[in-house]
Amino acid sequence: MSMCFPMNMKTGFFKVEPCSVKIDCKASQMVIAYERTDEAYLVEFESIRRVIYNPHMQHELEFQTDHNTYIGTLNKEPSLRGFVDFLKVSFKDKYLEIN
Repeated sequence: MSMCFPMNMKTGFFKVEPCSVKIDCKASQMVIAYERTDEAYLVEFESIRRVIYNPHMQHELEFQTDHNTYIGTLNKEPSLRGFVDFLKVSFKDKYLEIN
């Protein structure tokens, strides 16, 4: 199972870039593709240490990996809760939701 969703990823001090994040459970990979450039990052599930979702901070989502931390905000949509449930199932004990 896989899911693709839009995010605004932090790229610098007060800078954000629109991107799409694809989580592919079958391949155990996540791809972050920036819309304005040709940059894309492939992250293997085994290198992901923690996935943190904070609904109180503009739906902030943070992916902590062995080599980098990716922080962005999700677009609030009616399907957001389904996406959060998908993250819980995909990342199991690596997933943390701040209440």
